[in-house]
Amino acid sequence: MFHYLASLIGILAIFQGYSKYKKSQYNLKVFVFWTFAWTSMIIFALFPSVTTYLSKILKLDRPVDAVLYPSIVLLYYLVFVLYMKIENYNKQLTRIIQKDAVQNPLKKK
Repeated sequence: MFHYLASLIGILAIFQGYSKYKKSQYNLKVFVFWTFAWTSMIIFALFPSVTTYLSKILKLDRPVDAVLYPSIVLLYYLVFVLYMKIENYNKQLTRIIQKDAVQNPLKKK
C-alpha cells in the first residue's frame, strides 16, 4: 500500500513542479532537481530491491542505508541553502529599511 501512495505523491509533485516550471515560477535547474528527487522516491517505493543493489555497490551493511545516508546529506544541504537565503533576505531588508529611514526621517511632534 505504501508504494502506491508514495508513487502517487511523487507523480503529483512532479506534475506540480512541471506546472510551476511552465509558469516560470521554477527555473530549469530547480525543476530538474526536484524531478530527480521525486523520481528517485518513486523508484525506491516501487522497486525496494534497488536499495539492496545500491548498498552492495556502496559497500553498506544494510540496504536502507543506501537511501538514508544520501537523504540526510540532502536535508542538511537544503537547510544550509535555506539558511543562506534567509540571511541574504535579512541583509536586503536591513538595507531597504536603513535607506528608507535616511530618506524619510521621523518628525518629532
